[in-house]
Amino acid sequence: MTEATLAATIRAAIDRYLLAERGAVPVYDDDTSLLAIGVDSIAALSIGMEIEERLGVMVSDDLIFNHPTVAALSRVLARR
Repeated sequence: MTEATLAATIRAAIDRYLLAERGAVPVYDDDTSLLAIGVDSIAALSIGMEIEERLGVMVSDDLIFNHPTVAALSRVLARR
């Protein structure tokens, strides 16, 4: 899977979570810190589970916090 496809899947999961839980999705790009847009540990668990379901790869909250941007996370997932 390409980094662009992975990034789109990650953005979609983040957007769905933030819209459902916070009522809005902030403006961000692939290099914006996920912490800066409100992704906390609970959000990371939920977002990671959705990514796992869609892609079939394990995405822990630690992985998200160690690669805290869409770009960084998609790069590491592309190598798996």
